[in-house]
Amino acid sequence: MVHTLSALQMNKDILLNTMDVFVKEPLLDWEKLARRLAATQGGGGDEKNTWFPKKKIEIAKRKLELDNPAYVSLTELSESIHQNKKYLPFLKKILMGSEENVRARAKKKCESAKEQVDCLVDQATDPNILARAWGGWAPWV
Repeated sequence: MVHTLSALQMNKDILLNTMDVFVKEPLLDWEKLARRLAATQGGGGDEKNTWFPKKKIEIAKRKLELDNPAYVSLTELSESIHQNKKYLPFLKKILMGSEENVRARAKKKCESAKEQVDCLVDQATDPNILARAWGGWAPWV
């Protein structure tokens, strides 16, 4: 995983430029979710068609620039349909982990691809997160 992430990071400009296609031609699922988020958050208008793909590309860029995966997920969670829910602070605390978690000890920016992978694996295997995952998620599909 470390070698793959390092290779992606070394060639991030090519990858990000290729992803710009999604701003001009967003995925149908993205458009549906963007409309749902706009309705939930009181937004709307023509800018919603470009806002969502640009946000997804910005998130990918942060991942390629060694951001701690917990902070990236925190941003996504804070800007999702959960943003105004009273349970959001509890989800944020779970997402950031405790001192025994690698992702909680790491800074907002990881120092290396290895540290970023360690944080990602820590988050992906955290029983506290896994136990709260939606049963119909079906990650194996």
